[in-house]
Amino acid sequence: MAKGKSRIHRPLLSGDTRATMDCLRALGVSLDEGSEEGSGEGSETIDVDSPGITGWKKPDAPLNAGN
Repeated sequence: MAKGKSRIHRPLLSGDTRATMDCLRALGVSLDEGSEEGSGEGSETIDVDSPGITGWKKPDAPLNAGN
């Protein structure tokens, strides 16, 4: 995962996606769900701010990817 900020437009927010997001948060990645102003329904976004893979922290507990 790249270091820095990215925005994901119209992500599929399924159980697998949310489990992956939880794992990334446990590693120190910031993920903020929102919506694009004035874009109407179905215009969700996720803002990602990552320290990069070399900046990830050790999780406090085992990661659960839901599998």
